[in-house]
Amino acid sequence: MASKARIEANKRFQKKAYFNVAIRLHKEYDKDIIAFLEVAPNKQGLIKGLLRTHIEKISK
Repeated sequence: MASKARIEANKRFQKKAYFNVAIRLHKEYDKDIIAFLEVAPNKQGLIKGLLRTHIEKISK
C-alpha cells in the first residue's frame, strides 16, 4: 500500500499534469451516445480522435 506522502505526491502531480473533463448524459435523451460509448474499447482515444478531427475541420 502506498504511503500518505506518495498519495499526496501523486495528487499534486495529477493536478499539475492533467486537465479533467466530465460530461453528464441523460439516460433517455442520450441513449444513442451511451450505447456507442458502452461498446467502445477506448473511450478516451475515441473522444480525443473525434475532437482532433473536428478541430482540424474547423481550422481550415
